Amino acid sequence: MQQTTSARTEPVTEPGEHYARTYGQYTVVLSLPVDGGFAINTYAATGSHRYAELSFTVGDADTGNLAHRIIKTGGEQGVSPAGIREALTDALVRELHEVQARRDAESRTRIEHINALLDHLESPADTAKVAELAEQVRRNLTDTVPAGQQPQITRSRSGVEHKPLSVPMQRALNAHVNGIVYPDTRVVRATLRALAGRGLGTLHFEGTRKRIVSLELNKQGHNAVKAVAR
Repeated sequence: MQQTTSARTEPVTEPGEHYARTYGQYTVVLSLPVDGGFAINTYAATGSHRYAELSFTVGDADTGNLAHRIIKTGGEQGVSPAGIREALTDALVRELHEVQARRDAESRTRIEHINALLDHLESPADTAKVAELAEQVRRNLTDTVPAGQQPQITRSRSGVEHKPLSVPMQRALNAHVNGIVYPDTRVVRATLRALAGRGLGTLHFEGTRKRIVSLELNKQGHNAVKAVAR
């Protein structure tokens, strides 16, 4: 893939600008389309393979610059695409909480852009992994339950349930309504996915892309709520 000859070292700031830079095994093409948005496309440094999981368009330059910095750092450190995307998700969640604390009109728009990118990062591959994990847990069930009730998830063999819950996870648990946690400006879908991975509830999806719409807490989830409230 041919790179531009621009001498710019910072992300683009003017509509219509674009350039490519190589960071380790990745070549990142940045552009500001004339019709708005901030586009990032990531390719293999040697070849034409495009990493769809690291390619997207966001609504504002600040969020785009944040994503670019994470991909740049990951490339320079030899991180895999999956690892970079995980780091990007974590960075976006931190940024989201910082922006939410400002509580002004401009921040509300930024929150929408960050949440949109977080939604984009939830690919069908993610939901497939969650479904596989749930199936593994169901196969290890030792308790029986009456028909029509939600099976309770037993302790995992990996011991993940012993790890402390992050602040976003605790916030999500405290936001439950009758045992259901819904995504909103304070609870992002990535956090719900992480809670499901801990075996604390069941994710519910909608649409062909399996977009997360809620997390239904199970017995362990309700126990976690009580622990967080102490």
